[in-house]
Amino acid sequence: MNHSLKFILILSALFFVLPLISASDLSSCSPVIENSNLIADVFLPLNQSSCFEIQASNIILDCNGHTIFGHKEFDTTSITTQNENIAGWKLKNCVIENFTGALIPRGSDVYVENTTVLNNFFGIAAVSILSPNLYLQNISTFNNSVVGIGSSANITIANWTSVLDYQALIIGSGVKVQVINFTILNVTIVGSGEDAAITNCDSDLLLVNGSITTTSDTQSEIATLCGESGIIHILNTTLNRSKIFAGGFSNVIPTIYRQWYLRANVTDANGLPQNNVVVNIRNVSGAIYSTVVTDSNGLTEWTIQNDTKYLQSGPSAFNESPYFITASNGTHQKTVSTQLIESKTVNLQLKPISCGQLYASAKLSSNLFSNSTCLSIAVPKITVDCNGFNITGASVGYGIYNPGYDAVNIINCNFKNFSVGASIQGGLAHSSDADTIGLWHLDDPGTSVLDSSSNNNNGTVVGAVSHSFGRFITSFTFNGTGDYIEVPDSNSLDITGPITIEAWILRERNSGGIETIVAKWAPSTNQRSYQLGINAADRLFFRVSRLGGSVSATATAVSTIALGEWHHVAGIYNGSFVKIFVDGVEEDAVPYAQTIFASTTPLRFGSESDGGRFFGGKIDEVRILNRSITDFFIPSSLTSNILSNNTISDSRRFGIQISSSNNNSVFDNAVLGITNISGSGIIIRQSSNNMLIGTNLLPGEQRNSFIMSANSTGNVLADAPMCLL
Repeated sequence: MNHSLKFILILSALFFVLPLISASDLSSCSPVIENSNLIADVFLPLNQSSCFEIQASNIILDCNGHTIFGHKEFDTTSITTQNENIAGWKLKNCVIENFTGALIPRGSDVYVENTTVLNNFFGIAAVSILSPNLYLQNISTFNNSVVGIGSSANITIANWTSVLDYQALIIGSGVKVQVINFTILNVTIVGSGEDAAITNCDSDLLLVNGSITTTSDTQSEIATLCGESGIIHILNTTLNRSKIFAGGFSNVIPTIYRQWYLRANVTDANGLPQNNVVVNIRNVSGAIYSTVVTDSNGLTEWTIQNDTKYLQSGPSAFNESPYFITASNGTHQKTVSTQLIESKTVNLQLKPISCGQLYASAKLSSNLFSNSTCLSIAVPKITVDCNGFNITGASVGYGIYNPGYDAVNIINCNFKNFSVGASIQGGLAHSSDADTIGLWHLDDPGTSVLDSSSNNNNGTVVGAVSHSFGRFITSFTFNGTGDYIEVPDSNSLDITGPITIEAWILRERNSGGIETIVAKWAPSTNQRSYQLGINAADRLFFRVSRLGGSVSATATAVSTIALGEWHHVAGIYNGSFVKIFVDGVEEDAVPYAQTIFASTTPLRFGSESDGGRFFGGKIDEVRILNRSITDFFIPSSLTSNILSNNTISDSRRFGIQISSSNNNSVFDNAVLGITNISGSGIIIRQSSNNMLIGTNLLPGEQRNSFIMSANSTGNVLADAPMCLL
């Protein structure tokens, strides 16, 4: 029988009745009717089931550091009450040892403080019928063989240490439990995952300022056994394994809020505190989480919350993407990135605006020089005012680069000697990191595609055609009847745990059946691992197999993938759920807590690994990671940026570049001197509804003033020649 159930059954069997005796100083077991002091260690007589019985409300029993010894081989407890109407009594300064249930308080509003409970079967047990509200402060539980504290009542615990308890805390259904300032050490459960350090059953649980350290490979810090109605808040609390077990009736984990304190300390270049400085925190997509202002000491603080339905193993279980914290007073700013796996203070020393990523509006106070790209936009809705200063390059990179954020204003700048003076893009190509198993930009012109990760997972093109029209630079077009790209099987592609597969697609043919985007999936040989595709109902799906012979879990999107539209598509498995994302939005999550089969079949783009179920359309920018991510950068479809009153000179390729970006306004700029004969003053690629008015174009002899691709529509150009490609 589960230990949590045994706990409830044994509590219900305990029954205590003692004759009435009055005392104020106690040296043996007896009833308590007034404030009393224990003046010696006491031992429970063999013929009694409890030592002390509280028989009056609002009284205090002070053990003065003495020990109450019992007999845990019988149904015994140290202290009980006469009935449930006894309220407001307090126990303090006690050591309770060797009982079946060390302390089972009855009555409402019971207080226990400065007490140690050790070597018992059960430690402190609060049962809702017996003790509606229990308050514990400065409590130690040690080596209790079933549980340190068990509660089916509302309970508040402050300053608690649990050492070597089999389970530290078991919580019944439908109550509220708060645990503040606690340490749980060296729990060594050998049983199933449900025997966790903390077991919760459909109750609201708050854990604040604590740590849980476990030593068993199979053990979780927290187990949920009943359902998903309770809400768990975990604030400033370290879990050394970051594991949760979902069991019981539903195998569904309740909503969990993992929270940390994040403090910012803002100073000037001399280390002096800076007050009234705007500080914001953003996620990787640039969305603002919160904006605050520093106090007179240059300080500010957030409680950062990540809510999830799943806690996977490992240090990145709760926070899969970094946060960016920026302090700015306009002309000076500082940005740091941090992965929140603990509460921390970040130091932000304000410095004049320089080349780098911009996370807040900026106004230059000096000229800038860069050997590569100078300014990169990292957030939407900001203004970059160069204030008439010069930004000078070395014939490479961008003067300023916006990868796809909306409502960015670039004004009063002088960009000189870059490859491209100002670039407004409709998205950001991926870069490889340590977790990237494969990254295929699909910009290759021939019959092979290169893997830009370090794993050398290069592919061979079969039928698919490299196309100049891609989501980023170029893409491959698949005819939907026989084209594919094949990447040989490798150990790095045999991912059995958390995984992310993402790509950009433009669907051009509806087969009426399943269409494969990315797959390591061969049904004919029972070599199924993972597959990202579109089903017969035009909905994106991601599925995995545990043994290779059948489908184990499939997540299916709600929205449909229409023809002729670029979409970002992604499937992830995080160790507990298979999920599907369309344009950065999670549309389905299916419980799955098994491994993925390591098949020997090759990876393919555009078809299943053994052929068939072909995709018709364009595929671009495929990436596979051996971890789950959910924070995808999806550029705005209505960018609405402004580029005004800038001078761009001596660019190597293009003065102004607009690519896969719509609804921008470019006016009253000057583009002077393009150094490369194949360059252009302004180039517009795959972009629509842009306004280009009043720009003075002097690119030089034999240079194009404008180049606009045939995939661009609805653009308004005034007072300049135009060359259509």
